[in-house]
Amino acid sequence: MTPEPRSRAAWSRTWAPLLLVPLAVGCVGPRYVAPTAGPTAILKVGSPYKGVDMRVRTYETEDCADYPGELVGLLNSTTLGIADENPIETRVAPGRDVTFSVYAQRGLEIGGTTITTRACEPFTRFHPEAGARYLAEYQYAGRHCALPIFRLVTDGVEERRVPEPTSAPNDRCRPATLKP
Repeated sequence: MTPEPRSRAAWSRTWAPLLLVPLAVGCVGPRYVAPTAGPTAILKVGSPYKGVDMRVRTYETEDCADYPGELVGLLNSTTLGIADENPIETRVAPGRDVTFSVYAQRGLEIGGTTITTRACEPFTRFHPEAGARYLAEYQYAGRHCALPIFRLVTDGVEERRVPEPTSAPNDRCRPATLKP
């Protein structure tokens, strides 16, 4: 005896909620807790692009094996009731390499759910110095994205951006969730 074929609606009711669990975990994951004692550096993460949902994350391991890492905050979004900020400012521990990423996605809004049509997540590591201030700025050109980090230097009254020499793309981090 052959089992009856299941309808698409029955399949959707059964499996769709289970498929949403990894998505929710990626969005909600653990929150980053900035150091409150000892020397720190300040990192601002920003983007000139409006209307693009972005999640800023940091990682404990050099190869981002703890992906999706810890959520630092959201840029241009009110997802899950977390207020958006642009730029996000946080403190980081100096004296060791730190990796940050910005997962940016565009999509179609259907019934309160975003269906992703384009996504990009650059990973950048740098070696912060105690007392220094930095800016990581999400950039997108064509089909490529980047997250360069600049040291913010004050010359009297004016603040200027200087490329951070310890900053480099972290090519060891390549999650399976990237879309071209």
